[in-house]
Amino acid sequence: MRKIGKALATILLGLPILNGCGSGVSRPEIPVSLTNVNSITYHDVLYRMEADKYIYSLNEIVDLTYSVSNLTERRLSLGPIMVCENTLMYKFCVEQDSDEVWKNIRIMSSCDTIIDFSLDAYETKKFQTYWNMKNDNGTPAENDDFLVKSGRYRIMGELNLLYWGGVEVPIQIKIN
Repeated sequence: MRKIGKALATILLGLPILNGCGSGVSRPEIPVSLTNVNSITYHDVLYRMEADKYIYSLNEIVDLTYSVSNLTERRLSLGPIMVCENTLMYKFCVEQDSDEVWKNIRIMSSCDTIIDFSLDAYETKKFQTYWNMKNDNGTPAENDDFLVKSGRYRIMGELNLLYWGGVEVPIQIKIN
């Protein structure tokens, strides 16, 4: 089993597997991402959700970014989207054990414009927000919000396209 694992790692990663320290062969440097990222490719578009890290202490701010990237040489239209108070409609949502604890939009603000959401060749559009680790209690009012408990949380980002909703991309974080 050990030989199979080494052979598989060599084939899949193209990295030599060394036996013990100081064997005289330098190990390749493997980049380590400090951000927490997940992405989904759908119809030549890369949808990506990112948090600034995996593990947080209670009371930290969680920086969130959802991005949409055209992977082609041509302009792509993803369909109509609402523009509310000069902002494209995108959503972030936090859940614990399938219970929603927070989302960035609780009340639809004045949405009087519909535009075609398009991306030029290789263009990326990013949508950013932060979560202050408060449970918004399902209401827009802040006076009933309270700090969440330690545990694992699922965070999703999605572009809110009118006819098909977009692609939801989840990540997980842990709060100590």
